[in-house]
Amino acid sequence: MATGEQQSITLPANSEGIRYIRFHPSKPYFVFSSKVKDELLLELYKCELVDGKWSIEKIPLKQRMNFVSGCAYQFTGDGTNLLVKCIPAEWPEEPPAEPVSTGPSIQEVMKDARKAPGRTYQGEC
Repeated sequence: MATGEQQSITLPANSEGIRYIRFHPSKPYFVFSSKVKDELLLELYKCELVDGKWSIEKIPLKQRMNFVSGCAYQFTGDGTNLLVKCIPAEWPEEPPAEPVSTGPSIQEVMKDARKAPGRTYQGEC
């Protein structure tokens, strides 16, 4: 980097672009996810400097990564391991057809119905 020299890195053939780049804290490599063309899938890759050239290697994963709360992977504090959050294997790949309820359901109370406690939703003022 100090010399200003630029090197191109060839992305995987089925890539629509890269996301979530994470640099190793002390070694000359980084990891990134690549969006697979025409699929709802991100694959994980390691890009390492070997003999002055950048080489890319796919990191095999048995399950899909979970990006719900941000980046699905990070290096441990000492940089010896890469932690990856994954989606449980039994979860479906597609989202549910019906959206999840965003609020309380409205119920009608019939005359002479038995009494039962009802849910209340309170927001912050």
